[in-house]
Amino acid sequence: MRYKAIFFDRDGTLTYNNPDKIRWRDDIITSWSGKALGVTANESLFVDDTRNEAEGARKLGFTSFWLDRTCKPADDPWTIYDLNALVKFAENL
Repeated sequence: MRYKAIFFDRDGTLTYNNPDKIRWRDDIITSWSGKALGVTANESLFVDDTRNEAEGARKLGFTSFWLDRTCKPADDPWTIYDLNALVKFAENL
């Protein structure tokens, strides 16, 4: 599968641990892909530096990675430690 769009959340501050804004986040992510760029969630990669945001995008159908800046080892295929890992993922499709 080839991806048509990559979305990055810059800081995670909008909805991080804020349940009142989760639905708003989901609506925004969906509209970014479907309406603004004309791509589906399946055609998009999403990268965020908070686990909750990355998991939320994955539930919406995005291929989504958590950019873990602590670099603590994790047994999770959706955790990356730098953007080089994202490039490697895309190259191996």
